[in-house]
Amino acid sequence: MASICSPRPTHPPIGFISRTFCISDELFGGYRVTLDMTHIRNLGEIVNEIKYKLYFIFKQMNLDLLCKKIDNIQFHIHDVTLDDIFISDSSAVFYVCSHCNDKTTT
Repeated sequence: MASICSPRPTHPPIGFISRTFCISDELFGGYRVTLDMTHIRNLGEIVNEIKYKLYFIFKQMNLDLLCKKIDNIQFHIHDVTLDDIFISDSSAVFYVCSHCNDKTTT
């Protein structure tokens, strides 16, 4: 039995939770991906997952220059928290950008 003093989870119970993200960037802008949010714990993990998926696509197509670009780019998510993303409508789209001064990702 859980203690009354145990911290409450900040995310919904375990289950498949998907959210859609779209990159806003000069080179990669418009790339849209839906992620399984089940094991995501912070905004940085979302950014890393998006970068990984792009890198994998480019690697499969032998686009080494794009692989290097994706390795070096600094994407971030701002204006929303992880909790905002989890409680949002499943049809919402969240933007991941690289071209502004606000570098909030965690």
